[in-house]
Amino acid sequence: MKYTDPYILLLIPAVLILILFLYAGAARRRKRLLTDLLGNKVSDPDSLHLSETARRWKLILYIAAMTVIIAGSARPYLKKIPVPLKNSGRDIIVLFDVSKSMRATDLPPSRLEQAKFLLREIVKSSPGDRFGLVAFAGNAFLSCPLTADPAAVNEYINELDTDTVPLGGTNIERALRVAERAFKGSEGSSRAILMLTDGDALSGNAERLLPQFKSAGIPLLIAGLGDPAIAAPVPDGKGGFMRQMDGKVASSTLNESALAKLAAETGGIYIRSTVSDTGSSAITSALAKLAAKERDSGRSFQVDEKFPWFFAAGFILVIIAGFISEAPGKAAFNKAKTTLILAAIFLGMTASAAETDSTGQEENLPADALQLYNLAIERQKNNDPSALRLYEEVIRKSAGNQELQSRALHNFGTGCHQEGRAFFDKARQQLAQQQPDAALKELDSAETKIKSSQELYTQSLSVNSSASNLSAANLRQTELDRKEIEKLKKQIEELKKQQQQAQQQTQQALNRNQQQNQQNNNQPQNKQSKQDQSRQNPQNQQQNQSQDQQIRQAAQSAAKLEKQAGDLKQEKLKQNAANARKELEEAARKQEENRPAEDIRKHLEAAAKSLGEPDSQEKDQNKKQPGKAEKPQTGSGKANPGEAEQRREEKKRNAEEQLQMLNNESARLRQNMRKRNSSGTPPATVEKDW
Repeated sequence: MKYTDPYILLLIPAVLILILFLYAGAARRRKRLLTDLLGNKVSDPDSLHLSETARRWKLILYIAAMTVIIAGSARPYLKKIPVPLKNSGRDIIVLFDVSKSMRATDLPPSRLEQAKFLLREIVKSSPGDRFGLVAFAGNAFLSCPLTADPAAVNEYINELDTDTVPLGGTNIERALRVAERAFKGSEGSSRAILMLTDGDALSGNAERLLPQFKSAGIPLLIAGLGDPAIAAPVPDGKGGFMRQMDGKVASSTLNESALAKLAAETGGIYIRSTVSDTGSSAITSALAKLAAKERDSGRSFQVDEKFPWFFAAGFILVIIAGFISEAPGKAAFNKAKTTLILAAIFLGMTASAAETDSTGQEENLPADALQLYNLAIERQKNNDPSALRLYEEVIRKSAGNQELQSRALHNFGTGCHQEGRAFFDKARQQLAQQQPDAALKELDSAETKIKSSQELYTQSLSVNSSASNLSAANLRQTELDRKEIEKLKKQIEELKKQQQQAQQQTQQALNRNQQQNQQNNNQPQNKQSKQDQSRQNPQNQQQNQSQDQQIRQAAQSAAKLEKQAGDLKQEKLKQNAANARKELEEAARKQEENRPAEDIRKHLEAAAKSLGEPDSQEKDQNKKQPGKAEKPQTGSGKANPGEAEQRREEKKRNAEEQLQMLNNESARLRQNMRKRNSSGTPPATVEKDW
């Protein structure tokens, strides 16, 4: 018998010593209590009906039960079962042009460095695929055989140089023959050839090899480097330029037509790699269309654990010990029955907990992390959402295996990434169905999933740095996806904000029109002189101009809303905004012509109806009576007692000051009258001040 966690067995002696110590202490206490209770009769067999033999057997059974349970906790097993670690991917042979023309700098810093950068990006974006590397110029050789280790491929890429192949030229035929030999042992439709070249100074007869690649289902994917129209001088690597036999500077152009023809004859693709668009996404997409081949990537071992049998034996021993009673008769029966009930309850709770915590006996999920990882991959291929739960279990169980944990983190992140994209696609569908509010909710879910995938990719990189090629490309893609989500979310939020602004401005213009209409209706009841009416005309004109400006602002907001709705293809909202804009423009025109307020109000009401109801705050403002100033309120609408008392004191002071002024004026008038009477001057005429 072997144990997965043998150090747990060290607890057995400590537990046994503890049990014996407790048993001895309990025996001493029992004897002391019986002596106090029975006195000299404690040694009389007729006075005690307790069996010392039964007590010892119970002790032995409890010790055996604890020993077996602790041994089961150490996870015993009999043998290890070999388990293959499966992986899936494609086989790609890269034909890398290292001729002297690749030194040209029309793709800064050079065509060679541009090709290296492109190849690194493709390797990063193709986790699980095997890459082989063939360096070619006038001759060709296999620089790196097919391998799934991206770190090794990158090392070979870094060593590529224009001096790798001494013979000059661009012999694609020899490169294809080396690729054909490198593919031996690799079968199926999961193979492709990737060529990075400028196609300058072609030699050999590559066309005669193309039919056999086409019949084998091996497409030729070509990335052209350089400019097909402008020849670039070829540096000599010493600060100058290479020269031809006649002394002229050697130059090179991209042979785009020949390369595109080669790709087309095998059913592949041709792209031109530039600084702004390296073409990695197009090539990665073409590779993704190829069927992935399943292959073994290593072996592991799963132990046949026997701990359930140990636990069951321990529980059985506990139950047997419970049936053994130290007292005869009915008391023994009751004790045995109670022990049986408690044991049944305990076993039921244990089974329930095991059913809740386990991954499910019905599924028969493997306990080994590697087998669980392979099962998770199969489920993820079938778009089974339970795969993410399995990856969580793999991450927990593979704490000591960095590579496996990194792969599980990466695949878990891929699942969250796909879910985020699904939410994003659903948001765009909701938007196409004229439901921006529902689209916002889906975008929030998409943003949450994308952030989760970013965290998982980052954890994958931190656990195993050699797995950077698996997660780094996806991490960059999540950043692009997150920006798209934020952009669409911002557009929808701006659309809703603009709609609210247009609603509020239109409603404010309508309220002002209703206020003006009410004032006009009240005008005949006021008896005003012509002079007063003429005095109010400038004020009315100013009010008309202000209202006209307000209507035009609402029309501008409606026009902006119409444009934003059109950008997001919200046709219904766009049509409503267009109708509102037309009504507002018509209302503004009639306002300029001083048309009746009632006539203008019809257009404003139609515009408000097209735009919909404003928010709750605006509707609360609309409930106020137009033209009436509301009294200031605090709290729940009652006046503040302190403010009321302050106003009363202020009124009292004003009244006292006015009374004092009247008294002073009366005294001054009486004094002046006495002076006039004493001097005989007739009194002056008193002018009325009312």
